[in-house]
Amino acid sequence: MLKLITTSLKRRFENVENITTAELHNNINNSNNILIIDTRNEEEYSVSRLPGARHLHFQADTEQISKFIQDHVKNKADNSETLLICYCSLGYRSSVFTYC
Repeated sequence: MLKLITTSLKRRFENVENITTAELHNNINNSNNILIIDTRNEEEYSVSRLPGARHLHFQADTEQISKFIQDHVKNKADNSETLLICYCSLGYRSSVFTYC
């Protein structure tokens, strides 16, 4: 069943890049400029989340997303880009958010 869901998500959101948990682990350990965004609902976020993750509901509108980015992405003096990683339970909500 999980393989079917994954295949369907990849087909529907083909332009959204997916990473493995190992790649996420490497990014967390090797980047000072990363923002992990939990796109699940508030109840799920309050029960468990990745360390350092910030919550933004996947149905946030453009104004909410802009404010969130302004509040959480630090302006680096070296002009380095912030790596944004969105996650949810199965991939749908983070894909919807990333696709927007």
